[in-house]
Order: sequence, then structure tokens, then C-alpha cells
Amino acid sequence: MQQPNIVDFAVATSIGLMFFQGLETDTRVRQFEDIAAACLALLQFLGKPPYLKSVFDVWVTSTAALAALERALFPNDPVQTPGHLALPPGWRPLSAVCDPEFRVHQALLQRGRTNLENFRQWFRESYDVYLHAETLSMLEDALLIFEAVEHFLALGHEPVLDPPPADSTGGNGSTRTPVLPRRMPHRDPWNQPGV
Repeated sequence: MQQPNIVDFAVATSIGLMFFQGLETDTRVRQFEDIAAACLALLQFLGKPPYLKSVFDVWVTSTAALAALERALFPNDPVQTPGHLALPPGWRPLSAVCDPEFRVHQALLQRGRTNLENFRQWFRESYDVYLHAETLSMLEDALLIFEAVEHFLALGHEPVLDPPPADSTGGNGSTRTPVLPRRMPHRDPWNQPGV
């Protein structure tokens, strides 16, 4: 990591740890687990192209915050939060999420986006967004990616058409009058003008 990224990473991780403080620790830990799992699903399917930098950064900082909490609560146990990625050999475009094999993650991505929105809202209420503009930018960029993925997944669904109404006359299922093709008037060869 470059030096500014290390500072941003440390700041975002410490903000994540502060999110766990208070009465709702269990709920907030589960929210971060969903955020990390949604980021992981995207990265393991699409790879780590430059357009997913914010998703990668959210995954790194959320897993780091979860791991730090584990070390604080259970200092004698190994950390259970996964900290490694199994990336595909190449990058895929964002539209690749429309592949049927990725659809199994749709509910996880929706939970991850909702929880990331909740975290962003808490962050905006708890911190100076000008002082921490890098962290806010990371969260908002990741949210845009999540929303784009949800839109891609929604586009992939075929619309379900209602069946035609029942035909009471025993015909082919349609109660509309069939539209017949227009016929050209017959030309009368005996009454042609100019003959």
C-alpha cells in the first residue's frame, strides 16, 4: 500500500471499530459481516479491476475492523474473519453479474447495500465529513457499485406475461376480432383506363 492508503485504511478501520461501540454491538457486527460478504462475493466473481477499488477498500476495512474486534474480545483464539481473497485470473465487466451463476448472491448484495447505507448514515452523523472525505467517498462509491449491480440483476429478469383471457367461443384463446390483412382491389382487365 502507498502511504496515503495506509492512513486512509487505518482511519476507516478505527471508524469501523467505533461503529461497534454501544448497545447494538451484535447487530452492527452482523451488518459489517454482511457488508464484507457482499464485497467478497463481487470481488471473487469479477476480480479486482480499478472500477471496484472502493468495494475492495470497503472489504479490507470492514474485515480489518471485524478482525480487530475479535482480537480484542478473544485474545487467546485465532481470528475467524477471513482476510484473503480468491480472485479469478482475469477481470470481468460489471455486467457479468447478470450471469445465472452470480444470481445466488442477490439477497446478500441487497443486505450488504442496506447495511452499508446504514453505516454511511451513522458515519455522516458521527464524523466530520470534510475531515474524513476520503472515507465518505469510499463508502459512496461502493454504494453506487452495489446499486448498479442490483440494477443489472433486475434487468436480467424476463417479464412475466399474463396468459391470454379464456375464449368462451372455443377458439384459440383470444376474444379480439382477428385483424385480416388488407387486400388490394382486383384490377378489372376489361375496364382499364387508356386501353
